[in-house]
Amino acid sequence: MAIKSVHIIGVPLDLGGGRRGVDMGPSAMRIAGLDERIAAAEGAERERLRAERDAEWTAVRAEKLGELATEFDGIHSVQRAVEVGSVDRVIPASSLRADLIDTIERGMGALDQASSARRNTATVSSNAWSVTSGS
Repeated sequence: MAIKSVHIIGVPLDLGGGRRGVDMGPSAMRIAGLDERIAAAEGAERERLRAERDAEWTAVRAEKLGELATEFDGIHSVQRAVEVGSVDRVIPASSLRADLIDTIERGMGALDQASSARRNTATVSSNAWSVTSGS
């Protein structure tokens, strides 16, 4: 039986697939093919193939990251984040300064109240100790 050549082309295969990443098959085979050629090569040819493999790896990685970013952008948006509660609200740039000042002032007010409550508790506790220890 004669051995036949097979040419690998990059075709997205994970649409409808049960697992993510199945479209990596063609890319992985291209890189594996280069690895085999590198192992068999020597000298300048080996260095050229290593450079080709590095370029292929960089291209595949960029392609897959681009696909992932496109998929992410198709699903996620600021509006969706607000709807699901990941983002409380979107503040327009025109009101950002006033909103930040208000938020900081409310936070500082809450901190002052908590600090005052701790001081009052400490005073009550020390008075209770004095009364208890005096009897």
